[in-house]
Amino acid sequence: MIRIILRRLFLWSWVISLPIVIAGAYLTYRALDRFYTFQVRYDPRPISSTLAKTLSYERDQLLQTLRVKTSPENLFQETSLPRINLFVAESNLAQLQSRMPQSGFQYVKGGLLIDGELKKVKIKYRGDFSYHWGWDKKSIRVKTGKNNLFQGLRAFNLQAPKRDQQLNNFLSLKLAKTLGLLAPRTEIVRLFLNGQDHGIYIFVEQPSETTLRNARLMPGDLYRGEMVGKDSFTFLGRSKKTKLFDSASLWDKVAINNHYDPESLVPLEKLLKLVKGRKSTQSQALLSEIMDMEAWGRFSAFETLASTRHNSNSHNWRLYYDPWRGKFYPFAWDPAGWMWIPSTAAANPIVFNIVNSKLHELLFLNGDFLQARNAAFDEFFRLGKNAHFLELVSDTIQIMGAEVKTDSFLRPATAVKVLNAMHGLERRIHDVFRLTHQRWSDDVNLRTKFNYHNSTLDLSVDGSRPVKMIQLMFDKELTTGIAAKVKFETPAGVNITDLSQTIEVDNNSIILHASLMPDVIIDYEAGRDIEEKYNTKSGYYQIIFGDLDPNIKLTRLDVDYGQGWVPAQPVDSITPTAFSHL
Repeated sequence: MIRIILRRLFLWSWVISLPIVIAGAYLTYRALDRFYTFQVRYDPRPISSTLAKTLSYERDQLLQTLRVKTSPENLFQETSLPRINLFVAESNLAQLQSRMPQSGFQYVKGGLLIDGELKKVKIKYRGDFSYHWGWDKKSIRVKTGKNNLFQGLRAFNLQAPKRDQQLNNFLSLKLAKTLGLLAPRTEIVRLFLNGQDHGIYIFVEQPSETTLRNARLMPGDLYRGEMVGKDSFTFLGRSKKTKLFDSASLWDKVAINNHYDPESLVPLEKLLKLVKGRKSTQSQALLSEIMDMEAWGRFSAFETLASTRHNSNSHNWRLYYDPWRGKFYPFAWDPAGWMWIPSTAAANPIVFNIVNSKLHELLFLNGDFLQARNAAFDEFFRLGKNAHFLELVSDTIQIMGAEVKTDSFLRPATAVKVLNAMHGLERRIHDVFRLTHQRWSDDVNLRTKFNYHNSTLDLSVDGSRPVKMIQLMFDKELTTGIAAKVKFETPAGVNITDLSQTIEVDNNSIILHASLMPDVIIDYEAGRDIEEKYNTKSGYYQIIFGDLDPNIKLTRLDVDYGQGWVPAQPVDSITPTAFSHL
């Protein structure tokens, strides 16, 4: 009896083994084809994969598709995301796929459902690296006709999430908007291509003149600095040491001021000249004239809060020049937030001062910039913007929890893995915000020392935040009409500034509205190790009072860093020092 049963099992074993063999052959063929296309025939560097990883992707993708197609829960679940309905003829899709990736970057004709009507558009694949177009879910750029804008836009991107967390770019661009920065519109959408659900995409506006108009800015030059990927500029004999801020020829424009020659780069050339002379006092003075320091301070705070290092000496810069104000503004683009963990994570889980390019080096030596950066942190935490943003993060992940389960093209192709990664991202954002607030508000080096003698006040300012006000309390009532001037030394010489107009006298106290910075040191030789590039040391100031009785005694001195008065530390003497770079 047992023999008969075993014989029958053997005779019918092909019913089980044949599908397994077919599936294995199918997956092997797809893996080999994909690996050859994107890893052998095409140079994928710096993004590369192995054949084993490619085969794992094909296996997981097939299993995810089976889960989506067979799960009763998924079959009847409707998406809660906005729908993008694209229609492209099969012949045009075949043209895009004919010789990837090169064939994918040529526009083909298609249609887009706009306000219930099918309108003509052009589409192509987009992105510098294979994670955009090397897998089944591909990033797409859509370009509409001039008279058939989509939600007011002529061009937009449908980005395939390129990280396990899915949300790095979406959330970091939302953070940029929260901080009041110039940034593209973004939202999470569901793409339907020829009626077939292609899953979750990140909708991102393509920067253009429309972007500037929607931000209530006048049309002006929007410069792109890119030396990585397909958008990079190359020229014969370029040294590997050549960086974006060395030459205006490495930049182009994605929007123009049509009152001037489109090829003109005069404002950018002026900025790059200041970058080259970034150690000079004159460059810093001119920098404050051509940069909107309030915006740049917010941008630097954004880089810290988004824990992003994507703006480097060779990559990812977008700069808007307002011809009416004569100012440069940062444009947040592809921040890929919270991807970078410091190499010193055990001791310093965040990088508070991100100095990742020659432009950063220039800015971090500018007192106006550092004060604007401090003000941006103050506003973000004081107004509770951190709490509001964390609510957005939580709500977004809750919505995505249902969406990833029904995405046949999900990568990585396991909803549980993606959900775990998204919750990990949420924890990372919480940690970065908490540690940034702690680093900013509870700076252990935040202290001011003073010595008062003969109507002269010597001050030593430490930490990373400016002193905003100084309050001196004396043992006798004061008269009005007191004068004051501050004296400090830089590499360019001694500076003396009149503070008389900032003085408030009330009975026996004087309040000085003077923003005093610590000294700043930039290590130009630190290379890519940005954790070590920026440091501060004591900044020495001497404040000399006029028309103040030299016999009255100073009983107390308080300083305000922006969060109320705190006592300064009296000392017997302070050794005068000169500012090194600031």
